Amino acid sequence: MQDAKIFLTWTSDGITKHDEFPLTENFTHGDLSLTPSMKKLEHGQLFTLELNPKSSIILNDLSIRFSHQDANYEKMMVNGYQSWTQSREMGRDDQIPSLRWFVHRFLAPYGDYAHYKTPHGKGHFHSWTYSHFRSPDSSILLLGSIDETFAYTIIDFDFTTYKMMVKKELHDLNIQDICTPFQLYIGKGEEIKLWEEYTSSIPVYRKPVEKCSGWTSWYNYYTGVTEDILLENLQILTEQRIPLDVFQIDDGFQRALGDWLEVNDKFPSGMNNIANKIKTAGFKPGLWLAPFICDKESLIYQQHPDWLLKDKKGKPLRAGWNPLWNGWFYALDFYAPGFQEYLREVFDTVLNVWGYEMVKLDFLYAVALLPRKDKSRGQIMNEVLSFIRELVGDRWILGCGVPLGPAFGQLDYCRIGSDVAPFWEDNKLTFVNYRERVSTLNSLMSSIGRWYLNRRVFLNDPDVFILRDKENKLSNDERYTLFILNNLLGDLIFFSDHIGEYNAEQLKWLRSMYPLLLPVIRNIEETNQVYHITFSINDREYHLYTNLGNQNYSFSLNRPVFINEEGYVSAGEELILKEHQSICLYFFTEIETKPVLVGSLGHIFPGSQVKTFEGNGEVVKISLHEDSSPETIIYIGSPLRITNLKINGKYYSVKLNNQGLRYVSLSKKDLE
Repeated sequence: MQDAKIFLTWTSDGITKHDEFPLTENFTHGDLSLTPSMKKLEHGQLFTLELNPKSSIILNDLSIRFSHQDANYEKMMVNGYQSWTQSREMGRDDQIPSLRWFVHRFLAPYGDYAHYKTPHGKGHFHSWTYSHFRSPDSSILLLGSIDETFAYTIIDFDFTTYKMMVKKELHDLNIQDICTPFQLYIGKGEEIKLWEEYTSSIPVYRKPVEKCSGWTSWYNYYTGVTEDILLENLQILTEQRIPLDVFQIDDGFQRALGDWLEVNDKFPSGMNNIANKIKTAGFKPGLWLAPFICDKESLIYQQHPDWLLKDKKGKPLRAGWNPLWNGWFYALDFYAPGFQEYLREVFDTVLNVWGYEMVKLDFLYAVALLPRKDKSRGQIMNEVLSFIRELVGDRWILGCGVPLGPAFGQLDYCRIGSDVAPFWEDNKLTFVNYRERVSTLNSLMSSIGRWYLNRRVFLNDPDVFILRDKENKLSNDERYTLFILNNLLGDLIFFSDHIGEYNAEQLKWLRSMYPLLLPVIRNIEETNQVYHITFSINDREYHLYTNLGNQNYSFSLNRPVFINEEGYVSAGEELILKEHQSICLYFFTEIETKPVLVGSLGHIFPGSQVKTFEGNGEVVKISLHEDSSPETIIYIGSPLRITNLKINGKYYSVKLNNQGLRYVSLSKKDLE
């Protein structure tokens, strides 16, 4: 950040003033003083700026500006405003399109369309909270806010001028006390090391939870969910012994949007009874809430108009439009007298009276649509999440529709992309340039773009996968791509299908994600919407090729590999990746003097259901994880001189396939 300067505008005693000074120098004025400091870390630096007002001031603008004329960046990571906003790397020929005027009033509240003026033209981007800039050698410059409690951080960059601005989102903020506007990480080098150092610098208020899987009602039944539907799904999941962790009830149980304690007549037994049945089945009960919005049909709208967030004209602030909720819905004022007490009652009832152990909190952006005189929107969002964390305690929180910076270290799980859909893309919403659109492709783009956050600031929720045939336009390749990417990039793996309607192949797919394992991403490369993801599981090497584009992609490898569900592929053989298709490859070690695990069927990541493997001479000892699929088949490669392998005390003859692989295959029953 050479030649970087701090620019500020403030108002004191009715007079507006402007000034600038070098990034590393102290600034003193009659109204205020600013003290910068730089702390050196192993790979980067931590920049801190302290502001000390001499008296009450109004801060109008605060930014760091500099130029990178000598840089050779190819792409910028553009992190969207909130969970649903598309987030991905973009280059000089890309652009953030403006939302079309005729849908602005309906869709603008969901994103940053009213909060940040999108620059016109290609190569000019803005990113919220953090961003990285990729050079041709794949090294990056990483900028990331450590703390958003003062205000949101926006990183603005123009590829045509190489000018960069890191600014705080301020709306004439009244400041009276010493504060720290900037805590910014700056690092340049290897991306994994930088992301690890940046995220480890962020305060974490919760111990990390575990990766889990679950069923949720929304993406099959939507607001039409009933108690009978829930119990029917609960029964079939129990009968099929699907090793879920969470069974979550989504939108549709409440009398009206905002009336969370008023249960409608579709749930005659009450929410406590359903929670108990979920626990009896061995699952953790979860419940959906949208605590900061309501619609006109709700009692909260009718009886507590003072709780509604108001616009400049004093009218209730619209937080969005949804045909499933009587059209317009409205934001609630977190600071309105009595409202926080109401929230305490809601969460106490849901968690302690009804007995739910996980809450999915949705549409959280709504509570911070407007700044206050003494609080920025970022500060409001931080205070709200801290309050919610206090209410929920040790129970799990899944956040959705939330700006990500304030969620760091506060939430257990967090949505990282838009809602998926039973179709690939929504062409109409693409045409109007809606970045938060419900779309499988849109969701997957952000899941890839935000993979760095997983297990660092929270556990990533990439949204559900959809395998069913009923009311589903996704092709088999698209379903598999969604399925495998969610399992690879997320740690909350949910679905909504009625598995009693699955065919044998779909049920086999579902079982193939168990046991849930923890892939470690090593690298992601992208070429024309084809993503090559390198990862490992228990020191076993995997490569996933995913084609999100609309053209076939061909490639070959210089060593033999095992492909999930398709078998062995010899070195040099050409592989064709069709549009929207994914192929997972297991790179097993060379077979020389001892038996080797070649791969498996029955798990989405071949061979990963093998818990332990020891091969020495003609003897093999092998064990499987407890939740391995009944369809598991293990392939063990044998050295040339061996004709029989002794596996777990039994002898098996070595076979030879058409490609010259010498192997023994065993089913799960063979290993029991």
